[in-house]
Amino acid sequence: MNKEVEINGVKYPIRATMGALVRYKQLTGKEVSEMDTTKPATDELCTYYYCCLASACNADGVDFPFDLMRFCDALTPET
Repeated sequence: MNKEVEINGVKYPIRATMGALVRYKQLTGKEVSEMDTTKPATDELCTYYYCCLASACNADGVDFPFDLMRFCDALTPET
């Protein structure tokens, strides 16, 4: 199921992909499966969310103009 998330008034596709898993490993040095899902750290969640968005946008040919920190800065708790 494909979903979208809205950031700064623009909708972007989001989904888990193999690319998202690779991006997460490259950024954190850890596998997604190593994340503590009982109470994951905010930085881990934001990083994984970023990877899922960046990968889905790349796969769909959608411009995704954020680096990790700009992305985190644009997120709100409601997002």
